[in-house]
Amino acid sequence: MNYLGKKSIYSILLVVMLLMLNSVSAFGAESKTITLTGGSVKRGSTVTVDVNIDNVQSLAGLQLTMEYDNSKLETEEDDIVNGLSGFQSAKNVLEDKSYLKYSAVSAVGMDETDSVTLLSVKFRVKENADLGETIVKISDAFASTDDMEEITLNTVDGVIKIKGESSGGGSDHDKDDDSDKPEDEEHSETKDDTKEEAPKETETEKSDFKDVDNYSWAETSIKFLSKNNIMKGTGEHEFSPSNNIKRADYMLIVIRILGLEEQKSSKNFDDVDESMYYYNALAVAKSYGYANGTGGNNFNPEGEISRQDLFVLTHRILVAQNIIKSSGSDNTAVLETFTDNHNISDYAREAIAELISMGLVKGSSNMINPQGKATRAETAVFVERIYNLMQQD
Repeated sequence: MNYLGKKSIYSILLVVMLLMLNSVSAFGAESKTITLTGGSVKRGSTVTVDVNIDNVQSLAGLQLTMEYDNSKLETEEDDIVNGLSGFQSAKNVLEDKSYLKYSAVSAVGMDETDSVTLLSVKFRVKENADLGETIVKISDAFASTDDMEEITLNTVDGVIKIKGESSGGGSDHDKDDDSDKPEDEEHSETKDDTKEEAPKETETEKSDFKDVDNYSWAETSIKFLSKNNIMKGTGEHEFSPSNNIKRADYMLIVIRILGLEEQKSSKNFDDVDESMYYYNALAVAKSYGYANGTGGNNFNPEGEISRQDLFVLTHRILVAQNIIKSSGSDNTAVLETFTDNHNISDYAREAIAELISMGLVKGSSNMINPQGKATRAETAVFVERIYNLMQQD
């Protein structure tokens, strides 16, 4: 589409949003929080910032302005990816390239109650960018329901840490996780009983879960990981296989499988309570650069993680630990064997393709379900494959 066409769409959507703003109910809808992800990246590389909303229910219209330091970061309209299915969207990077605008509208509000990635923005870090942290933030935002009620929005900034020497180009996407998005983001009921640890577990209880009988495809992995103290249950005889894995729990599992659980670190995220069982694991993960957080020195430990973000995070850690070596070649053709490969975000395609090629990710019914949340049963199967890989000479 030419520049005039894009400007016309943006103008139409902007008018729609302004009309909505002028006619919204004075009472408003329940408030929501928009969080920008961050990352750690070298000069000359790229990093993707996801704009996540904690509860997308009833959302029908959105307009926001994102600001960034154009002396350090740059982006183009083609680098902005809409994450809202069924919404008409428009995007525009302003001429001075210090901020971008994004609008999305739908005739019907969304029914889901999960967190969702509204959009993703790929930034390139300039070769001459100063080292250190730079902030990406939402400076202005408006949202409404299909009943024209205004939705109060809170925002959390994203923090990008520019480090080291120039990478000479390429991609260095840092999420946890992810992201994300939660990996994006979708569609299972929120669970509130997913604590990873059962502090008084005994050796006999570790494999005596009463709720995994209907998970024959994962039962062996679950019992193996529990027996080896890699992934524990949520109760004396419960594993909660259908619950979505929490971000903190997955990072704890990773730290265990890497043999780093006994290490210590004095610095942690601000939203991680020192009394929590995963406190030390997250501190260690942060010290290694494996857990980059969601911005503002927060990690959202109780949040969920999408399958694609879990894969991207794991791939990055395995490469950093020299457990696998990134091929450096384009092997994404393997993704075409999955019918939903178009749902895989650009930043995740290479990592997922490599994991598929190694037999670590296999999918189900010719589908990857990249945007769906990772369940505890799915996580157990994936983690056991990683464990077996690490035992190879």
